[in-house]
Parts: sequence; C-alpha cells; structure tokens
Amino acid sequence: MNNTAPLPDRAVLAISGEDARTYLQGIITNDIRKVTPDNAVFSALLSPQGKYLFEFFIIERDGLLLLETDKARLPDLIKRLTMYRLRAKVTFEETAWQVAAAWGTEIRVQGSGVSYNDPRHPKLGKRILFSSPSPLTG
Repeated sequence: MNNTAPLPDRAVLAISGEDARTYLQGIITNDIRKVTPDNAVFSALLSPQGKYLFEFFIIERDGLLLLETDKARLPDLIKRLTMYRLRAKVTFEETAWQVAAAWGTEIRVQGSGVSYNDPRHPKLGKRILFSSPSPLTG
C-alpha cells in the first residue's frame, strides 16, 4: 500500500551559480559535499550566535541545488542568503514546484519529479518535488 500527503506549507528554492556549493558549505550546518542527485541532506541556517533560523532539505537536480523549506519563511530565507552572498557567484530563484511526502512499498516518480529518501530517518519515507500534475505512481 502506498500513501502520499501533499505538503502545501513547503516551498522549493533553486540555487545555482559556480560558487553555489562553496557558498552553502560556509553557512549551513551539514556537509554540502554529501548532496548528490541520489542523496539529500537535512540542514539548517543558524545566526552568528548559533541560534536556529531556518531548516531545509537540499537535493541536487540537473546542476541545481534545490532547497525544500517552510513556504511562509521563504522570503526571509532568501533575504538572509542574499545578505551573506557578498561577491559569491550564486543566484536564488523561488520555484513553482510543489512538495509531497510519500511512504509505502513501491513509490515511483515519473516525468520531471524529483524524489529522495527523507534523510532524517528511513521510516519517514520519501519527499517528492514536482510541478503539476503530480508524477506519483504506484
């Protein structure tokens, strides 16, 4: 049996540019080198004093780094990332992608969707990033 749940309170930010990985490595709490098209990481952005500001998943797709995060806080995240950018060659673009959670035995994504295992725990299933219509099957 497969189950899916749309996550309308989540958004996807695309990060690109030749300095994108180096830039993120210097400001997030996880190792950006672990991010591949097959492996996502869960990370956070902290204040200079070490206080939690934002949490997000990061996955790579077609040379872009995709950050899945809280939709209501996305404008603040973009503002903070832009503030730290300085001279780094990196761009931020809010996408129209939607997010869903999926769990079950045979979760497959067709077309342009991106799926990844939730890196926090194996029993949390998959996260799905997609544009309409939903590419979920199974």
